[in-house]
Amino acid sequence: MKAGDIVATTGNRFIQLTTVSRWSHVAIAIDENNVLEATPAGVIIRTLDQCVAEAKAAYVFERPKNLALGDDARGDLKKRAIELSSEGRRYSFWRAGYSGLTHIFRNIFIGFALILFSMSLFLFFYQGDIKNSYAFLLLSLVALVFGLPLSITTGMTRQFNEWLESLDAPSWLGNSLKKQYCSQLVFDIDQSMSSRFLDRESTLYELRPKDVVNACMRQKWNRVMIK
Repeated sequence: MKAGDIVATTGNRFIQLTTVSRWSHVAIAIDENNVLEATPAGVIIRTLDQCVAEAKAAYVFERPKNLALGDDARGDLKKRAIELSSEGRRYSFWRAGYSGLTHIFRNIFIGFALILFSMSLFLFFYQGDIKNSYAFLLLSLVALVFGLPLSITTGMTRQFNEWLESLDAPSWLGNSLKKQYCSQLVFDIDQSMSSRFLDRESTLYELRPKDVVNACMRQKWNRVMIK
């Protein structure tokens, strides 16, 4: 393991359920033995063994050589990790669960639209009820046209905060971006290193552990099973 590698684990049922994924946690390596991660205890530095101790399965995604960090970047990464771990930032279960809402609502609306469309076909071909068939078809289109954009808005945490600020709304109505959870922490650290391997992932939504893993796999990072 080297600085900048990504550690991904499975096993946390709450995160797996709310983010619709087998992946439940990610962390970023700061050297060959330690990782920076967001846990219920806060943003902390732990050994790799401690990080994966309670996981059912664990993998290290190795950063490609052409993206390997130089000595200065490695030092900056470790310095940033120490700063974050000393700030006492708390883990946000709310943000972690919130990261899956967009995908859950999207699946609900698509499923609802498919049911309505199936009803439309049933009424048209088996009942000969053309009027109600068109009504169900229209409802299925409404579910997609209005439901999918609505589902997207559920993940727009940063944009929602900016909108509230433009209205001079009380700050307590917004989401605290200082409260971290694992995949967003990895994203923030990656951005600070200017490697930006997650740039292709939408920054419109709250990132899930699954999104970080998908980015690694899409860019063909070598995956090593460690548990």
